[in-house]
Amino acid sequence: MKQLLLIGTFLSFVTISATAQIYLNPTYGAKSMKQVEITKIQITDKYTIISFSFNSKEKDMDAGWISLSKNMYIKDATTHKKHYLIKAFNITILPEKIEFVGEYKRAFKAYFPSINPSTKMIHIIEEPTSEEETLQGFNFYKITLKPMV
Repeated sequence: MKQLLLIGTFLSFVTISATAQIYLNPTYGAKSMKQVEITKIQITDKYTIISFSFNSKEKDMDAGWISLSKNMYIKDATTHKKHYLIKAFNITILPEKIEFVGEYKRAFKAYFPSINPSTKMIHIIEEPTSEEETLQGFNFYKITLKPMV
C-alpha cells in the first residue's frame, strides 16, 4: 500500500511539473526601477505567475510606498498581445498602498492569464490609470524566456 501511495505521489508531482514552465532569474534588456527584480516566472495552465523582490536599499529614506497598478500587464514581444493583472500576493493593488520608512524589502507575486508556453520574450508594463498619474511604475523590457536545462 505504501508503494502504491509513493508511486501515486511521484506521478502527481511529475504531472504538475510537466504542466508548468519555470524560469529563474530571467534576463531582460532594460528596466525602469532599480529597486525591483524578477526572481521567477512560472507558466501554468491557468496563470503566468511572476515573482518579484523589492529592496529600497535606502536606509535614510524618509518615506516610500509600493503597490501594483490594476493596469499592469505582460506583453508578448512578438504578437504584442497583452495579458492583464488578475491578482497579487503579498502586495496591494492601488489605491491601497504599503508604506515604509528607511530600507525595506518585500517579495511578492503578480498573477496574469497564462501565456503561450512557446513565447520566447515578454515585457512587463505597469501602466498607470488616470487616478494614478503620479505612479512611478516599474517596467521590464525584453525578458528572455529560456527553458531551464
